[in-house]
Amino acid sequence: MLKLTLSILGPQFINRRLVHNATITAATLKYVKRDLLRCGLVLARLSDLQTRVTELVGLKLEIAKKTKGAHTNIYINHLITDASVNVDGDQQDAEDDSVPF
Repeated sequence: MLKLTLSILGPQFINRRLVHNATITAATLKYVKRDLLRCGLVLARLSDLQTRVTELVGLKLEIAKKTKGAHTNIYINHLITDASVNVDGDQQDAEDDSVPF
């Protein structure tokens, strides 16, 4: 199991914590790999995670928390980098860049 403790940086719920548990099974492996990729962690083998897990510490991520009934899910949308934040501190949309394709 991969357990991520996320600390909220946004103004409304600053310093609150969310826990994202990802059970690693054959059925969920593609979702765990997707989450790690969205965190910027590219692994040749999942077994490399043990030695590289410290690279996840201190990352800034955009996440979504969705609750349906008694169940809550946390989705990792993407890694927030300095290049994705403008001078006002707002995140820029990928559609706003000047890439012609």
